Order: sequence, then structure tokens, then C-alpha cells
Amino acid sequence: MDLSNMRAVMVAGRGGLVEAALRAISKSSSLQAGDVIFYAVEKNEDAVMTLRARARHRDEWKAHSVEVVCSDLRDWTPSTGPLDVVISEFLGSFGDNEASPELLTDAFLKRILKPNGVCIPRGYTSFCQPMMCPALWTDIRSLMADTTTALGAGGLANSDKRLSTPFVVITNRCFYPSPSVGAQEVFTFDHQRPDEDHSDDHSDSGDRFKSLSFPVEADAVIHGLQGYFECSLYGSVTMSINPKTHTPDMVSWFPIFLPLASPITVKRGQVFTWNIWRRVDHTTRRMWYEWCVTSPCVKPVQNTNGSYYYVGL
Repeated sequence: MDLSNMRAVMVAGRGGLVEAALRAISKSSSLQAGDVIFYAVEKNEDAVMTLRARARHRDEWKAHSVEVVCSDLRDWTPSTGPLDVVISEFLGSFGDNEASPELLTDAFLKRILKPNGVCIPRGYTSFCQPMMCPALWTDIRSLMADTTTALGAGGLANSDKRLSTPFVVITNRCFYPSPSVGAQEVFTFDHQRPDEDHSDDHSDSGDRFKSLSFPVEADAVIHGLQGYFECSLYGSVTMSINPKTHTPDMVSWFPIFLPLASPITVKRGQVFTWNIWRRVDHTTRRMWYEWCVTSPCVKPVQNTNGSYYYVGL
């Protein structure tokens, strides 16, 4: 890659990612102002106003070539042809829960990147483990205690919308009944160049399913699953909120919590099995998760058809 004539696009938000890239250039011994042309693409018009103000008034922006573009990244095509780098910040606490795979599709990357182009992040994997946390579960239930409905073929009494909705949380008073196993892998997405051979990585977006089993090491009451992610940014550079591999001092993401509609009592020696589906409907432009417990008892599927929670695409 020619470092003296790079062109990069980034999902800009209100400019934090752009400024981080500009700081990286200022610290580089092989790059200087003007070597990289940045396209800061953002579809939120309010955020675009902030970006344009920064481009006009901040010295570090004016010292580089930063073009602010008001557009959905998926609909934008650079007038100068394919780019060297795509940088995005679509990662959520569960890795793919902000629809990054549906935005950074193989078709999009093949259209916008050069053959040797780079996508940052390169890929990510979600993880989860069962958790006992009565205070958190009670707090979530109390948010909409008056909203009751039935879910699934067998019905799910006394369950409200919040108990079929993932939450980003800070957990202090919690217990993990399967510490030896810890968090297990759920879904992996890879954003290498689509003409590279990674057919086993399932990089195309679509429905996915995973069944996870956890040996119970202590009597407990499971209130939900706590989720994390590990991410490969570029080369050997990684970041993680998985407790076993957590990036030191990183507080940009907190774990996600997928609650159970009703707590499950488990005994030492039993196996707790939990199923999760990642659903995508391109007609309605929605992505959502469905989940249920199948051991030591069988419970109805929660959030069927994204009836309570979904992410718009």
C-alpha cells in the first residue's frame, strides 16, 4: 500500500474517529499532513453540521484533507474510485448487535475497496455466559411492570417487553455458575477482502443459530446471559471486553445482558443449555435476536420475530 497517497473513508459520527486518525498521522514517522485524504461520511444531518464546523475551525482538520459527506455509507461511492481503507465504529457490546455485518457486507467492501484495501475492524466474535444477578433482573422487570403479554407457542405469562430486550449494563452484584468454562463463542463475522478465501467464516449476513451448553458448578438461579465481544482491528491489533482477554483500561463498551423471562434454578452437576438465533429480514430492514433455554428445562422462545426488540438496518 502506497502510504504517501492513501484515501480512507470512515463512519464519522461527530468526529471522534476522525480526530483519532489525525492524531495517529501526527505521531507517524512515515506519514505527514496531506498524505491521506479522508472522507468523513455520516447520514445524521445534525452530526454532519458538527463535522463541518470542526473541518472549518479546528487546526488539525484544516491541516489535512478531510471531506465531510452527508450520506448513508452504503449508498455512497467515492468519485475518485476505490479506497485504501474503510474505518467504521458499528461495533456494539455484543459485537454484531449494531448491525455491522449488514452494513459492511462483502458486496459493499468489494465495491468500495481496492484489491489490497483494508477494513478496520477486520472481524469480531461475540461471547456469552450465564449469570445470576437478581438485582439487575428485578430492575429490568420494574421498568415496565404493567406491560404483560404472551410469547411463543406455549405462551409466556407475566413477561414484559423489557425482559425480551438486551441491555448494556455495568454488573457488580453478580455470580457466574460456570466459571471454569467462562464465556463461550457465539457468532463470528469477518470483513477481510471478499476475494480472499474465508468461505468458512460465514461473512455473508443472514440468519444464524448457536446452541451453548454450560456445566453448572454451583447451585444458582440464572437470570440471563451476559455478552461480550473480541475484535481484530488490523494485523495483530485487537481489543476485547471478554473478561478473559479484556483490553486493559478500556471502558468504551460495557457488557450486554440478555434477560430470561423467568429465572431458572440450576443445581451443581446439571447442564444449562441456551439457544440464540440472529435473524435478519431485508424486506423490513430489521435485525434481531431470539433466545430460549432448553436445559435443565424447556422455555418458550423470547422476542420471536423481533416483536419486542430489533435493530433497524
